[in-house]
Amino acid sequence: MITKKYLSLFLLLVFFTSYTYSQNVLKLRPFDGTPESYLMAQIRADTTANGGIPEGRVYELEGGKIYLNTESFYVEKEYTFRMRSSNNQKAIIYQYPTGTGDNPQDPPGYLLRTRGGDIILEGIAITGYYEPGDDPANGVFDQLYTVGGTFLRTDGEGASIILKDCIFSNVSGQVIRTEASTKKIEVEDCIFANLGALSTSNFGAGKGIDLRASTCDSLILINNTFVNYIDRPIRHYNFSNPLAGTGNIGYGLFDHNTFVNGMGFHGLLSLGNVGEEIVITNNLFVDAFAAGEDSTDQTRTAEWANTGEQYANGNNRMAWIFAAPNDTTRWVVDHNYYAVSAAGQSFFDKYPEIGVGEPLSNYIKSALGAQAADAFKMIEDPGLKNKPNLMLGMMEYYVTVANKTKDTPNDYWDPATQDMDRRPIGYYVNEFDASYSTSSPAYTGAAKGFPAGDLNWFPELKVKWLAGENLAENVLRLRPFDGTPESYLMAQIRADTTANGGIPEGRVYELEGGKIYLNTESFYVEKGYTFRMRSSNNQKAIIYQYPTGTGDNPQDPPGYLLRTRGGDIILEGIAITGYYEPGDDPANGVFDQLYTVGGTFLRTDGEGASIILKDCIFSNVSGQVIRTEASTKKIEVEDCIFANLGALSTSNFGAGKGIDLRASTCDSLILINNTFVNYIDRPIRHYNFSNPLAGTGNIGYGLFDHNTFVNGMGFHGLLSLGNVGEEIVITNNLFVDAFAAGEDSTDQTRTAEWANTGEQYANGNNRMAWIFAAPNDTTRWVVDHNYYAVSAAGQSFFDKYPEIGVGEPLSNYIKSALGAQAADAFKMIEDPGLKNKPNLMLGMMEYYVTVANKTKDTPNDYWDPATQDMDRRPIGYYVNEFDASYSTSSPAYTGAAKGFPAGDLNWFPELKKLWLEGGTVGVDDEPVIKNEFVLEQNYPNPFNPTTSIRYQLPKASNVTITVYNSLGQEVAKLVNNELQSAGVHTITWNAKDNYGKSVASGIYFYQLKSSDLVLTKKMILLK
Repeated sequence: MITKKYLSLFLLLVFFTSYTYSQNVLKLRPFDGTPESYLMAQIRADTTANGGIPEGRVYELEGGKIYLNTESFYVEKEYTFRMRSSNNQKAIIYQYPTGTGDNPQDPPGYLLRTRGGDIILEGIAITGYYEPGDDPANGVFDQLYTVGGTFLRTDGEGASIILKDCIFSNVSGQVIRTEASTKKIEVEDCIFANLGALSTSNFGAGKGIDLRASTCDSLILINNTFVNYIDRPIRHYNFSNPLAGTGNIGYGLFDHNTFVNGMGFHGLLSLGNVGEEIVITNNLFVDAFAAGEDSTDQTRTAEWANTGEQYANGNNRMAWIFAAPNDTTRWVVDHNYYAVSAAGQSFFDKYPEIGVGEPLSNYIKSALGAQAADAFKMIEDPGLKNKPNLMLGMMEYYVTVANKTKDTPNDYWDPATQDMDRRPIGYYVNEFDASYSTSSPAYTGAAKGFPAGDLNWFPELKVKWLAGENLAENVLRLRPFDGTPESYLMAQIRADTTANGGIPEGRVYELEGGKIYLNTESFYVEKGYTFRMRSSNNQKAIIYQYPTGTGDNPQDPPGYLLRTRGGDIILEGIAITGYYEPGDDPANGVFDQLYTVGGTFLRTDGEGASIILKDCIFSNVSGQVIRTEASTKKIEVEDCIFANLGALSTSNFGAGKGIDLRASTCDSLILINNTFVNYIDRPIRHYNFSNPLAGTGNIGYGLFDHNTFVNGMGFHGLLSLGNVGEEIVITNNLFVDAFAAGEDSTDQTRTAEWANTGEQYANGNNRMAWIFAAPNDTTRWVVDHNYYAVSAAGQSFFDKYPEIGVGEPLSNYIKSALGAQAADAFKMIEDPGLKNKPNLMLGMMEYYVTVANKTKDTPNDYWDPATQDMDRRPIGYYVNEFDASYSTSSPAYTGAAKGFPAGDLNWFPELKKLWLEGGTVGVDDEPVIKNEFVLEQNYPNPFNPTTSIRYQLPKASNVTITVYNSLGQEVAKLVNNELQSAGVHTITWNAKDNYGKSVASGIYFYQLKSSDLVLTKKMILLK
């Protein structure tokens, strides 16, 4: 099956765009001097009047304005607190003291506390004390001595906290503190600054996120900057009983974050007990563990007691990043960079017992194996553009005044000289800049050639990152054939790989669109490599498989273009034909080159390969375009044309296929928006010829959606699927003369390769169906919105040979699995009139019946390609002229799901654009069940990246729709306890948020919950 146990390296759980709700905005006024304008006073007035947070409420603060807050607000379970800025400027909140004169009171210790409800903040800047009340230049720090401990705290289980584009500054404890298990904490594009204050706490405080010992299903930090922190950006630790451990962080992702100017008193990422996967990638650390590794320090080393790693002196071994060891967690740690500034090095030089330390604990290094060596790279100081100074005064104070103890009374401490460089909130809003030199190795050192660290400091590059670009692409433009041996296609590629000892990292072979390339040899793609080839523009680059040798020593073109021993193949925008077409002259009966046509373009000879084809044309093979002789991970084909499949000049009627899986396993087989035209045998062949009943490896998941099949004999079937796994989906396809040789129960030659179905005619021959598989009791079949037609030419063949008929699209087994839905799986219609297509291969079909006498291996010298071949148009026709669009009056034109045309949507480009956007044409079928709750199957399914979910409510109901991953962890809440009217509703999930990252391929579950019932269905994200 396509799902993997583990989430992918770049998993990003869905952020704010997942939270679709009917917004009910309340604009809060900035502080105007009145008690009623204090922030929480306005919110409390609203919730008191409404008996709680109103449905869909968003508290909107005016960007660029000041708000003062004097009290904490509790978010009760089942509620969501949403607060945002009204524009792209930060709204600034000061935690503000109450009381005056002789009765001062500190600012509130918390901004928000949740008893299980969710918190979503966006575009807000919050600071933990009233900064304008101090005057550091004149030694006035009265307000600093009132700073509170926490902004956000969980006191009840099940909450989620989502923070986007916020700034948090000045807490003595931590920004977030969880005293109960959380579903998820997701933080993106935020700054965490000035964490810790010896004015009201100690060196063991000053953290970003403090999970205490609680469980957190998912902890996600992407594109954040942590600056000026005394203790740990992440703290997950059981202080009272380290060996008892913590609840798990089920999934953790720390990607593209910057950590700068942090003491790291008790570590950097103290992760406690962890679950299935932890990903730490593309981060930048500059003076991030500035207090360094000090094996002599009993105070600091004490809080590494959950690692089991010690120095010879018995103190716990210090590492920046550590966790409680286990045997199951999958660790992904790479593309991280760290540096020590001159100021940081001066501290280490002064105290030789203190050193830089190691980023990873021994346990994590052991779990990474050989990859640990490249997980972190030390570089020179990259030179951050505008940052506070390193807190050397505080670090000196700890060593020389506090004598390496934690709880020194703060009246010994002088904030003027022994604090961090504590800049005000306005600095972080307007001036702070953690961009760095483009000459630093970190600048191109992250995945895909992007800068390591927070990409918000490189906004133009962040846009490219969001768009999924790959800056690390290593493009080699190959020149078209110029008459020299060196310009043959594979000669150029072989020269490159020979010089580089293999395919270079990130290599993309780029062919000039609209130009001609000749190929004379096969190329092997070794395991661990990826072969990428594409056109340079929106025109197809054309490759002819070309003969070698001349005169009396001709040699055929190569039998293969690419063969993989386990490496991956990705092709885009390429047109390939299996022989040198210009060498023939069909008009004058010259077919010399046709008699040299090779058997296959792409072949797997080793396990584990993936083949991805996009916007390509494949024409003229005697065998098949793809042949797998070993198990494959995935074969994904989109927007391609497969034409002229088969040639009796070099093979027989049992050849001429699109994808031939032989008997191999294929985890996922995906065909979307392709056209198959002029094929002798099967577009898909998955069959064990030598032992049909022994069967094949499974197609774990199969999707055939919006494909067109036209002018095919279908000699041994149409989709011969062999053994299948969890799910097969066949939807929205169009078949026109797709099984043109028809059903012939008398034909022993053709019926022979349906021997895996167990279905027979009365005469003992195997029953023929267009689409068939080896029966099982577990596969889920989804077959609907498919249309088929027989043209006048096709019908003339059936009329001439009455023992041959149209046949049935589905085998009895598949119909049985579908049950009552089988009746509507396929609909026969009149010929829709494809606009410009080759003629049906009537001459070849007649040849099979009357000359070959229904046998397969007739010597090809009996065969006349001038009259008994398919209508074999050249590659240029398929590039420029072929058009499988059809009449808008055909039922198929609005017959696919959501009112789109059935078949390949590339022939209807405007409608395809709408389809890609998730739109609807016309009115789709209403739910079958009336006056009941209905949760329909999402569409499309699989999807990438958007899918729509339709549901019906028989009455007005409070509805929650949640997406879960295969671990049962919440990924997105699409509807959050909304009161919705009776009727049909549609919601869209975009698994790529509007910041360009997406969740991993795999199985997800979406659940509709109301007070009356819970309905759940499965969907598949496939990239």
